[in-house]
Amino acid sequence: HCGSCWAFASVGSIESLFKIQKDKTLDLSEQELVNCDTMSHGCDGGFGDTALDYVKDHGLSRTKDVPYHGKTENCFRRFLDKLFIKSYMVAEGKDILKKSLVMSPTIVYIAATNDLTMYKSGIYNGSCAKDVNHAVLLIGEGYDELLNKRYWIIKN
Repeated sequence: HCGSCWAFASVGSIESLFKIQKDKTLDLSEQELVNCDTMSHGCDGGFGDTALDYVKDHGLSRTKDVPYHGKTENCFRRFLDKLFIKSYMVAEGKDILKKSLVMSPTIVYIAATNDLTMYKSGIYNGSCAKDVNHAVLLIGEGYDELLNKRYWIIKN
């Protein structure tokens, strides 16, 4: 098991914003972040902000050039066809999730338990772990009138 959720959430945020702004689909390499983001820990976990710093400084290859293998490998940065970002924002404060969604899909961290791996559909109402341990991409919010419940839409 490779703990690369941080890389998938980070890449997902870039790909989603690119689709929103340019109406073009990208397939960027999570594996390059796992291998090369030295401020994170590869398959042992990492951080969205350091991943985005990596993309800002070094660019990010396409998945076709650095496919996902689910393990930490040596870092190779030889590919020329890379996407760079100019900046990113770390949001803080009251109602920040709603505010951040106005601008772009947002990397968030949750306290996930093993029952999240069994989730199939609907509103997840499972338990929370003691500590934050999983990165996901927040892409929207909704309201279920039958349950009278607000919910977040995430890409896991």
